[in-house]
Amino acid sequence: MIVAVNIVLLMKNLHLKLIILGFFGIISFLPVNSYAINNGIDAGDDSNTIDYYGKGLKLLHDAQLSEAILNFNKAVKKNPFFEEAYINRGNAWYYLGDIEKANADFNKAVEINPESYVTLSKRGYFFYRIGKDDLAIRDCTKAIELNKKYALAYHTRGLVYLGKGNNARAIADFSEAININPSNYGAFDSRGKTWLSMGKVDRAFSDINQAIKINPNYHLAFHSRGQLWEHVDNY
Repeated sequence: MIVAVNIVLLMKNLHLKLIILGFFGIISFLPVNSYAINNGIDAGDDSNTIDYYGKGLKLLHDAQLSEAILNFNKAVKKNPFFEEAYINRGNAWYYLGDIEKANADFNKAVEINPESYVTLSKRGYFFYRIGKDDLAIRDCTKAIELNKKYALAYHTRGLVYLGKGNNARAIADFSEAININPSNYGAFDSRGKTWLSMGKVDRAFSDINQAIKINPNYHLAFHSRGQLWEHVDNY
């Protein structure tokens, strides 16, 4: 299934979206050698795989999606169990509008490592992006069962609940993400948006201002604060 995408708007906003994916741990911007060390890959014995993966990451970051996919293809051909390559190829397919291929890659990553709370959380965020709320909640809940201290799974599940209008559960998940990681500026921003949707303006300002204090370069929080001021001006 190919989803129709407004390519001009997509490319205009793609770099911001990639930054968001980096925040959610969906895309790893670790140096390639660090990735190899952290994941037990011997770059000396498998240097072509790491090289292809590293090139793919850079091309994905630069929004050169088709070229990124070609390099991820080479990485998984060399190592068919390279789950991060499947995840990032899935992200590239997503931004090209091919949801079916993106879905297949995220499923493959989970198939390779079904007990990885990180991989489950990443697939959960993918499901959230394509509107499959129940599947997103399932994956994030499973990730939390595997690691109750994994803040990003709570954050993603909170976003799903927020989108479904379940503000109480959204607040609970964002709050847990913040309890686990008090520097989680994204969770502060998301909780602030939820407070706003509940009409609790003071709490919304407090959370969104905290997000900006933690990360003054987090553009989404400034956008949220703009929405807040607009809300105040209308009352």
